[in-house]
Amino acid sequence: MHARVADVEGSTVGGSLRVRGGVEMASSARGDRSASQLNPNPTGVAVAVDATEVRIGGSGGGWAGTGAGSGVAMGRGRWPPRQLATEEHSRVDWSKRRAQRSWKLVSDGALALAMFFGGEFLPGQAGNSFIDEQAQLLTKSIVSSLLQHQPRMATMSSLCIRSFWTLVLVSLIAVSVPPAGAWDPLDPNGNILIRWDIMGWTADGYVATVNIINTQQYRGLKSYQLGWHWGKKEIIWTMQGARATEQGDCTRVPTTPPPHSCISTPEIIDLQPGVAYNQQTANCCRNGVISPVAQDPKNSISSFQITVGRSGNTNTTILIPEKLTLKSPDPGYTCSALKKVLPTKFPSPDGKRNTQAYVTWNATCAYSQFLAQKAPTCCVSLSAFYSSKIVPCMDCACNCAPNSTSEGLHQLPGTDQTCVAPNDKKALQMALTTGKKAPNLFCTKDMCPIKIHWHLKENYKEHWRAKVTITNRNLQQNYTNWNLVLQHPNFVNLTTSFSFTQKALTPYGDVANDTSLFWGVKYYNDMLMQAGAEGNVQSELLFAKDSYFTLNKGWGFPSRVYFNGDDCVLPDAADYPMLPNGSTKVRGGLVVILCTLLSAAISLTSLF
Repeated sequence: MHARVADVEGSTVGGSLRVRGGVEMASSARGDRSASQLNPNPTGVAVAVDATEVRIGGSGGGWAGTGAGSGVAMGRGRWPPRQLATEEHSRVDWSKRRAQRSWKLVSDGALALAMFFGGEFLPGQAGNSFIDEQAQLLTKSIVSSLLQHQPRMATMSSLCIRSFWTLVLVSLIAVSVPPAGAWDPLDPNGNILIRWDIMGWTADGYVATVNIINTQQYRGLKSYQLGWHWGKKEIIWTMQGARATEQGDCTRVPTTPPPHSCISTPEIIDLQPGVAYNQQTANCCRNGVISPVAQDPKNSISSFQITVGRSGNTNTTILIPEKLTLKSPDPGYTCSALKKVLPTKFPSPDGKRNTQAYVTWNATCAYSQFLAQKAPTCCVSLSAFYSSKIVPCMDCACNCAPNSTSEGLHQLPGTDQTCVAPNDKKALQMALTTGKKAPNLFCTKDMCPIKIHWHLKENYKEHWRAKVTITNRNLQQNYTNWNLVLQHPNFVNLTTSFSFTQKALTPYGDVANDTSLFWGVKYYNDMLMQAGAEGNVQSELLFAKDSYFTLNKGWGFPSRVYFNGDDCVLPDAADYPMLPNGSTKVRGGLVVILCTLLSAAISLTSLF
């Protein structure tokens, strides 16, 4: 039988199967090894699976391992392929037949990897251009391991094997597909919208209102900086509600007063609070701070007005600004190009009339924590009333501590930051009083500026209680209007948050309510002070019990934690506090391990 893992046109038993596109493979219906052959697509990774051979290869060569399976032909018409009935199958006993079926699932999974690498699961991707060398090495390692453990795999149940391949394929998609850099499973629709509304025309240009709209639920902007490239030789005559950081060379425009900015790549920043009224516009002048929409919707928009010259003053002569950039003030946002959309409409106060802009351009800026900083910024520690063990933050969670144990300031590896031991008050005081560069952090094993501690405090008859503490270890920075996101399956039954303001987030719609946003009470604990005696905030959370409540296997601890929109590093699940009669060992060998991976595979699949 002859097939490609792509579009199948037709087939005949014992004959040929004509196909189009994808990876070509051939095998004999009799299971004859000598009949197996491989014709790799030069732009893909080819896999051939027959009675005795599993092969992965490409244009640069191949790799093969051997085993005893059954012939496989793949196409869109059949999944998984039906095993051919032969006289030999009728003679083998039940256990051997079960082993053959199980190993066939393994070989089918190998072929599924080939389909994945051929681009079958990613429409629009050509060949294997989206696969890097590491992904191919990972696949070879997986299949090689399976071949080495064939006898053990053959005794597994088909459910466990299917669960295993689900996890493998989902994991490969996660590591191989280039990330969009912005998609957040807890805030899938959150981004920054840049809206450019042309509200009037001038002799040589136009007047526009630019809005920066934050639709992210829990991630704000500390101090925005918006930039772009002009399409012509435009200039900025005047601005209200913001200012350009550079005026540039305006000698080509000899006017009095000179233009606000003549640079071809302007960078715009917000004004300070309290500026003169004739410099203000609506939603401006907060020093660039734009709040998350769920935490403070009134301050989730920032606006400024700009008068542009030398641009043309008609719809057909103006050019859209290019190469939009947004900083906060650190990088992390990637912006799309501005595109013309339907003009924005503005309803009158009585709602009986709408006016509209002459022209409207929109762009979307998406956030990536990997672009914003090279390392995490927070970590999580855990404890419980039933265990004397306190699980600390993971070592090197944000950075590794200096090797030196001596007193004084220590340079952090790979950065220009320094740290000081928490009990070295002499070095800290000397740095602060002598004008030397003050240390950034206290020296710890995890080197994280922020630590979140979750303590499972009490277990009542109908309720249970947890305590959350946020500690600032940063010696040079406080956090105003901070926020915390926690994910736990029992948040649907949260009854009281004693010292934090709480709002439920529903990233999955009405399917689940397992995520909550917390922030400080205004004028009480909405500011997290720099490291020291005042550098922490805390609250207790009271939950009602339901039929799913348990203290086993770490259920009482959060599954995901964010601080100010950044994902925090959780401890290893094997280190979680266990019940006194619990066991941390995994028994049952490879079969049990693969079966327990099913739940993880389902969770990962829900992200796509």
